[in-house]
Amino acid sequence: MKLTGSITCRTLREICRVMDHEALLSRPGIGEPDSNFIWGSTFWAPIGISFVGENVFFNLLLPRGSENFPDKKMFLNRVEAKFYDDVWQVRRNIDQIKWAYGLPLKAAVAGAKSLTINNSYVDRGRVYVHFVFNGAELPYISQQLLLSINDESDIRVEYLREMNERRTVLGVIDEKEEYTAVSMEITYMEEKHTGIGRVDEMFFVMGNFLDKGVKTFGKKLNDGIPEILQPEMVSDLDDNLVSFYTNNPLIVHIVELLSSEYILLRGFFGSASGMAVNLTMIVPTQQTHSLLRILNKVIEGSELWKLQLSEVVSSSQLRKCEGEN
Repeated sequence: MKLTGSITCRTLREICRVMDHEALLSRPGIGEPDSNFIWGSTFWAPIGISFVGENVFFNLLLPRGSENFPDKKMFLNRVEAKFYDDVWQVRRNIDQIKWAYGLPLKAAVAGAKSLTINNSYVDRGRVYVHFVFNGAELPYISQQLLLSINDESDIRVEYLREMNERRTVLGVIDEKEEYTAVSMEITYMEEKHTGIGRVDEMFFVMGNFLDKGVKTFGKKLNDGIPEILQPEMVSDLDDNLVSFYTNNPLIVHIVELLSSEYILLRGFFGSASGMAVNLTMIVPTQQTHSLLRILNKVIEGSELWKLQLSEVVSSSQLRKCEGEN
């Protein structure tokens, strides 16, 4: 069954017109500080990476039952994994990890206007990071990749390519993974939003990257960036494409809590008009309840902003967005 009128599907299709290129990079896995134990040396698992100021947060997920497999049991015991939200989680601030790749990764994301981490995972001892970006930055990103690959480099480029026009940002996520998209609308408390004026929406992608605001990239409207996003450090690219940092306090608070609670984001995007921001976040299904708890904390502490859930849909439903016109 198609998700007729789905906010999430509509936004996914629009975002693909902004983020039209992708790259998958990998490098050897992470060592614990007091041993040569490499994370995920025998198995596959999703990981989350987020940036807040000088901190880089890292989380690895393994499903319930992983403790019944000898290699995974040894791993879970060795890294002192905790059982949260019906899933095993290994949470680290990057400073706790011997292999300090966090700062170079942060520098790479900060250095490009559109580059965003869309997906990441560990597979048999290698960490893979999937990026999406706008093709106008291909010359810059190509140059940076070539500069980073030398005789001493352990980075491997798995692919760098233009995305299929029918492929959404979900296309890279393995079909055996279960994810949930949570969409919401943010408005001023005193405003009564009716949905009128949605034609004048600006679609954008956000990174789980907070440094003097939340990194944001989109295609601006004729009259600029909607003020409700409270843009700062605005930088233009080609064809009305624009990079900036969003300082809407509700969005900033959400990103702070997402990182502190180690939520794995597999998409963070939306649209904005003069009166409202529509946000969509895609997270592992096991972490949906944690995300909703975070949103509850956000609205409890807000006197000026209103947050309302618009849609909660599963990845099996969202995959029907692929190929739809």
